Order: sequence, then C-alpha cells, then structure tokens
Amino acid sequence: MSQQQKMLEERTRELETIRRQLAALEREKFPPDALTLLAQKRELHAQLEREEMEKHELLAQINALVGEMAQLRANANETEEAEELSTELEQLKLDFAKKEAELQRTKAAGEEAQRRQRIDRLERERLEEELRERDELLRELTETSDELGRTLNETSNELKKLKEELMEEKEKCRKGQEARKDNEQRSRTEKEAQEKELEKRKNELETAKEELEEEKKEWRAKEKAVGTIGEEKQKALEAERERVLELGKRIAEMETLLEEREKRAEEERAQADEQRRRTDEALAAETERAIKLAKRVEELEKNEAKTAEDGARELDAEVERLENDKARLAAELLAEARRAERSERELETFKQSLEAKEAAAAEERTRELNFRPQQQQPTPPMANPRKSQDQDENDELARLGAELDKHRRLVTVLRKKLQQKELEKKRGDGENEK
Repeated sequence: MSQQQKMLEERTRELETIRRQLAALEREKFPPDALTLLAQKRELHAQLEREEMEKHELLAQINALVGEMAQLRANANETEEAEELSTELEQLKLDFAKKEAELQRTKAAGEEAQRRQRIDRLERERLEEELRERDELLRELTETSDELGRTLNETSNELKKLKEELMEEKEKCRKGQEARKDNEQRSRTEKEAQEKELEKRKNELETAKEELEEEKKEWRAKEKAVGTIGEEKQKALEAERERVLELGKRIAEMETLLEEREKRAEEERAQADEQRRRTDEALAAETERAIKLAKRVEELEKNEAKTAEDGARELDAEVERLENDKARLAAELLAEARRAERSERELETFKQSLEAKEAAAAEERTRELNFRPQQQQPTPPMANPRKSQDQDENDELARLGAELDKHRRLVTVLRKKLQQKELEKKRGDGENEK
C-alpha cells in the first residue's frame, strides 16, 4: 500500500505539472512557434496517456473495492464497512456518470461549433468570390473609364484641329473676298480708264474726220471757185492733198489702234470675268467647306458633351455601387468580427469546461487517494472511453484556435480591401472633379 501511495503521489505531481503547463498554454493564445506548440502538444498527449493508465489503475482499485465489498458482505462482522464502501462506490459511479454526461454535452457543443465553422467557411468563400467579382468589375470599369478618357482626349484633339482648320478656312475666305474686291476695284478702274481713253480717241477721231471733211469741202469749194490755178496753186493743192492723205492714214491707223485696244479691252474684260467666276467658285467651295466644318465641329461638340454626360452618369452609378459595396462589406466585416468574438467566447467556455473537468478529475483522484483499501484483488481493467474523449477535446481546442486565427486573418483581409475601395473611390472623385 505504501508503494501504491507513492505512485499515486508521483502521478498527482505529474498531473499538477500538466495542469500548470495547460494553464500556461491557455494564457498564450498565439504561441510564437508552431513547432514548439506541436512538441508541447505531443508531450501533453503522452502525459494524458499516462493519466489514462493511472485511471485504469484506479478502476482496477475500484474493482478491487467491489470484490472487497463482496467479501465484507459475506462477513457479518464487517457490515458497516461494506456499507461505507458501497456508498462510496455508488458516489464514484454517480460522478463517473456525470462526467460521461458532461463529455457528451461537450461533444455536442463541439459538433455545433464545427457546424457553425463550416457555415462560416462557406460564408467566407462566398464573400471572397463576391470580392473577386467586385475587383474584376472594378478593373473592367477602370479600363472602360480609361478608354473613355482616351476617346474624349482624341475627340477634343480632333475638335481643336477642326476648329483650327475652320479658322484657317475663314481666314482664306476673308482674304479671297478681299482679293476679289481688290481685283474688281482694279478691273473697274482699268475699265473706266480704258473707256475714257476710247472715248477720248473716238472724240479725236471724230474731230479729225470733221476737220478732214471741212478741208475737203474747202478744197472742193476752191476747185469750183478757181477753174484754173497756177503751178503754185497746184503744188499747194497737191501738198494739201498729201496732207489730207497723210491725215487719212493717221486716222486709219488710229482706227486700227482703237479697234486693237477695244479688242484688248474685251479680252481683258473676258479674263476679268473668268477670274471673277473662278474666284466666286473658289469662294463658294470654301464657304461650303467652312459650313461643313462648322457642322462637323457642332456635331463633335454635341457628341463630346453627350459622351462626357454618359461617362459622368456611369461614374456616378459606379460610385453609388461602390458605396453600397462598402456598406455591405462593412456590415459583413462587423458580422465576421462578431463571429470571431463568438468563437473566442466559445473557446474560452471550452477552456473553462476543460478546467472544470480537470478540477473534477483532481478531486476524484484526491478521494481515491484518501480511500485506502485494506485488501486489493487483481481484476481485469474496465474499458474507459475517457482517452479518446480527451483526445477529441484536445483536437477541438486546437481546431478552435486555428479557426480563430482564420477569422482574424479574414477580418484583416476584409479591412484592407475596404481601405483599398475607399482609396479607389477617392481617386475616382478626384478625376471627376478634374
């Protein structure tokens, strides 16, 4: 019995050491090194196995107590001691049944936590997929906005170019009109000068003709008045005749020159008319082109205004959608944070339950150590499902810690994405203001 007592005391010390290590691990929610955590977990599993062996020994002692109680019942002198042993045995059975029920409740709570974790995992996957779709849509919208900006810039450049061409055409038309007016003025001036010159020549010709007619009349009158004249008179008449012939030649030359000048004036007038016609045609063509350019500029301005308005409406709609997404993501982030807090509370509750179980086990061992059977009979050990249940509890504890880490990482990712969407919204507002 003294040896068994020493073994039980040694096991009690080991159990206290394990309990302190578990308390230290519980205080460290996030161990710095995963390998250290795994090593400690393996060590804890080994210690739990040793504890299970101790429990088997305790069950053997209980069986021995049962046999001893049977012997005590056979012995009438030891009835009172048998009753005490029977009462203690019943109490142990009740405690064992309570622990079994508590383990069943813990198992049900673990299954419920697993179910909630599966639901949370599906919700996270759905949220991540929706975030990926939103990111893709935002990228497409950004590309569309950039393409729209490039189109607007090209349209603005083309409109500016067309306006410059229109100004050049207007300047050409103005210069053409001024040149045409100058040509017309010069043509009118030359025509008036030529007409005045022709009129002057005609007057001179008429005067010369009248003088010639007067001289002819005088010569005929002289021939009639003087039937016969002398040589001097004849010479004078010949000289006068030559002078008249010379004057006739000069008149003929003047008429020829006048005809040539009239012909040249007609040609110049025809050339001026042809030049005026070509100038009018060129001016009409330039005017028509200027009208077309003005219509094109007006059409481009309307298209540009419409495109800018459509782009502004699309950007406003996208900003509104981003605001809605932001609100929804904030709500989902809040829900995810609440789920993480709930998981932390469940983990804390599970730890408290585990501590309560450890305390109950320590109390049970204390009662078993206080109970000293006088005689022990070897009995086959009873099957104990506590080992597998403790292993499940440890696995559930590790799984809850991992799920808590996942929740926190997901909350961090959602916060980063929400901040990124806020930055993109501010950037889009700045571009709209520009």
